[in-house]
Amino acid sequence: MPTDTPRSMADVMPAGGFSSLFKTEGLPPLLKISYIMWLVTAGISLFFAFLSFIAALFLLASPYLRGNGFRGIVMTVVSLVIIAAIVICAMKLKEGMQWARMALSIIVVVSIFLIFFGTTVGVWLGIVAAVLMWMPESTAWLNSRASHGK
Repeated sequence: MPTDTPRSMADVMPAGGFSSLFKTEGLPPLLKISYIMWLVTAGISLFFAFLSFIAALFLLASPYLRGNGFRGIVMTVVSLVIIAAIVICAMKLKEGMQWARMALSIIVVVSIFLIFFGTTVGVWLGIVAAVLMWMPESTAWLNSRASHGK
């Protein structure tokens, strides 16, 4: 289990804010690919969450489908929370935080179960990104960051 778990909300937020979103220098190649795949996964998921939200708004206009519209809006909000978690955890992974790798792995496991409900967007990219972040090269880099206190 990770020993670098965050103790406050400040520990969760990316160092330097979101301005370093696309900076990947210093990362080993497999972890860099994994990081980029996580960002692409979040982007694809955001696009489909937007489409789902638009569809939900149309469903709200129909008195017979209003319940489906409310469900669609709730699912959009849940999707946005998960997307934000993916981006933040990916950025913390880039900083060498073991807990972020564990959190992203949990998101992938939950996403695998969503495949059975028809949600496959971004799941396959997330699975590949998770595998890459657990490869020996990535693990060695993360362990070296943890042992040297970043």
